[in-house]
Amino acid sequence: MAVCKQFCYSIEKRKRVNKVIGILYIAHGSKKADKNQAVHSFVKAFEAQHPEFLHALGFLEAATPDPTAAGDSLIAQGVSEVIVVPLLLFSAMHAQEDIPQFMATLQQKYPDILFKQTATLGADPATIQVAANRAADSQMEVEQFLLFVHGSKSYPTPEMTVITQKLAEKLGKPVSYAFIYGEPQLISKVEQLMRSTSRIGIIPYFLFDGILVRKWQQELKARLPKLKIVWTHSLQLDEQLFTAIENNLQEVMRS
Repeated sequence: MAVCKQFCYSIEKRKRVNKVIGILYIAHGSKKADKNQAVHSFVKAFEAQHPEFLHALGFLEAATPDPTAAGDSLIAQGVSEVIVVPLLLFSAMHAQEDIPQFMATLQQKYPDILFKQTATLGADPATIQVAANRAADSQMEVEQFLLFVHGSKSYPTPEMTVITQKLAEKLGKPVSYAFIYGEPQLISKVEQLMRSTSRIGIIPYFLFDGILVRKWQQELKARLPKLKIVWTHSLQLDEQLFTAIENNLQEVMRS
């Protein structure tokens, strides 16, 4: 409730100075139409809770509109400020390079519009809580958990350490992490954990279940057929993530 009061106060303050704020959500995009539709539905649900903003969604790849076209649509509606919300978990290449490039293009086209970018969602307490909720159902079946993350050369390792520590506190069991891309990699990390346990729970830290998660479920089963692995669901664009978005919006609206 305290967060809501502060958030609403920030909105009202902007209203008093006649600022029309638009939120530009930027998602990765998928070749699977149902995944893109899930993102649209998620944004629509958030929009319904926040009619005080104008809203638009753009995709980085594999779907339309792209962020520039989505930004154009917001500005055509008369916004004076655009807050860019990356619907991404971590501040890797997309959040650090691709999204700022789209913002620079929009800023050049609309020099009188104020553009700001929020943080990504992965380190927010609300997002971590969703992952903990996913794991809670399998607590009795496993001895330790492994947070399974996409990864890249620019993933923030200190942030991963904080996230796994918070999950361990919530679950009361050890939690480590592994990547598809980057170190430690999933297979080698699971093999390491096997030395001390035969019951591992894997938490896919992805916005929704998809091709990559299914691929690695099959890969582990083929490589380590005797190992008992319990896979939880991913974050599944849970509406509890709205709190993470609100927290990030509040942070940039203070500045």
